[in-house]
Amino acid sequence: MKAEKDYYEPVGKWAKRSLGCFHYGIDKGLRHGRIDVIGLRDAGGRLSGRAEVVAIEVKRGNAPFATSVGQAHGYSIYADRCYLADVRPTGFSEAERSIAMRLGVGLIQISGTDRMRITEVVTAPVGEPLEGLRLEVIEKLDYSLCTVCRSLFKRGDGGKWGGQVVRQGSRGRHLAKAAEEEKGIVYWLDAQAERGGTAAANDTVYHRRYLCPDCVRALFGGAAASD
Repeated sequence: MKAEKDYYEPVGKWAKRSLGCFHYGIDKGLRHGRIDVIGLRDAGGRLSGRAEVVAIEVKRGNAPFATSVGQAHGYSIYADRCYLADVRPTGFSEAERSIAMRLGVGLIQISGTDRMRITEVVTAPVGEPLEGLRLEVIEKLDYSLCTVCRSLFKRGDGGKWGGQVVRQGSRGRHLAKAAEEEKGIVYWLDAQAERGGTAAANDTVYHRRYLCPDCVRALFGGAAASD
């Protein structure tokens, strides 16, 4: 019998192919818990940058259903849609489907021996995750939210946290640099951090915002030419 982790990558690839995720990560999370498979997908159409975080709890068919679906439901603090993917040669019962729908969890059936088959049985509804935790999970996948267009863009590159962004500089040179290098921008909100009363003075580093490369080009593209 396969180990549970052996299903993570196939489920991630399936999420990219069948759920429309443009990126997925394996075993990612925060101090509150880790998610087996987590994907990002665009959901706003042509006129909105809205994106969704899709979290999938993966089981290999030998765990109590209530425990498994409860774990998947727990991801709702992070993700817009939550799924339970379980190895089920004969599928899910009507009772299990009803429980999943009541909890707002989608169901994914994994079956097949020689050739693995993955099928969405119940579509997960859109939930209301905690925005701060949702954005932190997105950051763990090396993506960030653009302040202007509200779309997600790739911030990290090759294991480097800020490989695709230029940091805010005191002389404003970061605008021209980002436009020249076709990168995004990361900048900090000192006033918000100071009034937050969160803790130490260096907490300002956590109050950061971003502009994606597309918005930098559209808003500050002329800065590179006139600098």
